[in-house]
Order: sequence, then structure tokens, then C-alpha cells
Amino acid sequence: MLLRGDARAVVDALTRQEPVLHRIAALESERISVVAQLAALLDLDPKRLTLTHLLSLVPRPLAGLEPLRRDLRSLLDRLLTLNSRNTFLIERSLLHLERLFRHLLSALRVVPAPTYAASGRPALSNATLQFVDRRV
Repeated sequence: MLLRGDARAVVDALTRQEPVLHRIAALESERISVVAQLAALLDLDPKRLTLTHLLSLVPRPLAGLEPLRRDLRSLLDRLLTLNSRNTFLIERSLLHLERLFRHLLSALRVVPAPTYAASGRPALSNATLQFVDRRV
């Protein structure tokens, strides 16, 4: 949808993603809490408490846990790959949009309005147009 320039599809996708992102954030908070409690019980550093580490603590791992761990690891690797690809595509799309707007403004001979510092003096203009707040 980004490569096709389908703005409506992008907006629809973002709208569908919002509740999913909230759910992921809630699950991550819950996971952090559970890991902290489990680490305290086992007298371990929560940062080192992984499923692999937990399985190594069990004398005889349950037969069903190892395949689940492998499946989870595989899914996480795939998610990381997809996330990296999507990040790349979004960043490139934004770069192209910023260039397009710069060229349009230049072609139309539009001069960006000056900005002012708190002192009331004109602020130094940064050379790039900022259309998206990239802070997370």
C-alpha cells in the first residue's frame, strides 16, 4: 500500500493497528510484571530470565515446552524481520514525501514562513522540512 501510494489503505491500516498496539503494550506490561515476580521467587536477574533460561532450570523439561519455545522464537524472528522491513519502507516513503514537498514548494516559489525564538528574534531555520514527528 505504501509502494502503491494508497493513502486510504494506509489510514485504514493505521486505524486497525491502534487497538492491536494498545493490546501489545498491555501484554508487555503484564509480561514484565510476571517476569519480575518469577525472578524474585527464583532469586534471578529479571533481565536474564528468558524461556530458554527457565527451561534450563527445570531438571526434566516438559516435553511440550521445547517445541513451543522454538515456535515462539521463530515467530519473534519473523516479526523482527517484518518490523525492520516495514520501518525501512515507512522511512523511505517519508523521505520521498519530504523531497516531493520541497520540490513542490520550490516550483511554486513558496517561501516557508519564518519561525521565531522565545526572544522574539527569527529562529535559525533548519534546512529540512519536518512533516512528521518521529519521536517515540
